[in-house]
Amino acid sequence: MKKRLSEHGGLNLIKVMSKYKIVLLESRFIKHEKPLYIKYADGSEIDFNNEGIGYVVTRELAKIPVFLKNILEKGYDKSHYSGCMTGPVNLGDDTLLAEDLADVWVMETHTIIPVKDFYDICVQIAEKSLEAITVFNLKASGKIDNQWEEDIKSYLPKLKQLRDQ
Repeated sequence: MKKRLSEHGGLNLIKVMSKYKIVLLESRFIKHEKPLYIKYADGSEIDFNNEGIGYVVTRELAKIPVFLKNILEKGYDKSHYSGCMTGPVNLGDDTLLAEDLADVWVMETHTIIPVKDFYDICVQIAEKSLEAITVFNLKASGKIDNQWEEDIKSYLPKLKQLRDQ
């Protein structure tokens, strides 16, 4: 389910597809050093003006391990007006985000998805990042080092465990 904040402060809840697919995109990598892109699982494009899910692929190559580490250690990652977090999030007695949900946002556009789907996206990010090593010849070109690769490899089992719980 996607949550979009209205101009009047109310929430509009809109059902969206719950499955996403992380892909490698060479043109994006060449231009921005961002090798990852997200689409719907059926391959169709996402309207990022209406979904906050695009935040998960905004990291430059060098910062992908930091993103995954933040998710595992803190349950969130943020940057200025964008971010993602897993539930539960409570304010006093009010539950703002249930334990089984994750919120991904850019500005005021939020995508609320099951936490298992969020961890699946993180697993895909890790797997596609490791695939990018070969596809984009990252080690030979000096874009990454062994530590980058080892960090991602070390996060992958825990992300899979969280996804499969």
